[in-house]
Amino acid sequence: LLLHKIAVGHATLIESDDEDNGKNGKGESSEKKLERSKAEKTISLVLGDIAKAKNELSEITQNKLQLLTDQGFLREGDLDIFELKMLKSLTPEQQVETFRCFEGADLKKVANKSGLMSGIMRRIAQDARKQQDAQIAAAAEESNHNEVQE
Repeated sequence: LLLHKIAVGHATLIESDDEDNGKNGKGESSEKKLERSKAEKTISLVLGDIAKAKNELSEITQNKLQLLTDQGFLREGDLDIFELKMLKSLTPEQQVETFRCFEGADLKKVANKSGLMSGIMRRIAQDARKQQDAQIAAAAEESNHNEVQE
């Protein structure tokens, strides 16, 4: 759970002076640093590089993210790697719809922009799946209807 919180930016691995000077003394300082270093390396291996994920987005999407940052609606780090990868997996039309909905929210009052973006993308993906399922069902029904007539 802690690694997930760190990965999405809700917690950090920071050593406090109290821990270093606590009941176990200064002898654990290098041990804790090594543990922190290993955890940070694991997180970056699992999640990947945010800069690389941004570069993998379409040029239009990169420009839109930059515009939102320039306008002060987003800051670097507001969107984490999960959202960037999910955004990349959407069709260009779905990405446009995601940004339309995202911009429609009062972003100055939204504390968790990553959560907002994730929710919007999840809803858009669910709607697309429902529409696709309905089209498949309609095609299957039409096919069955045609077979019965023959």
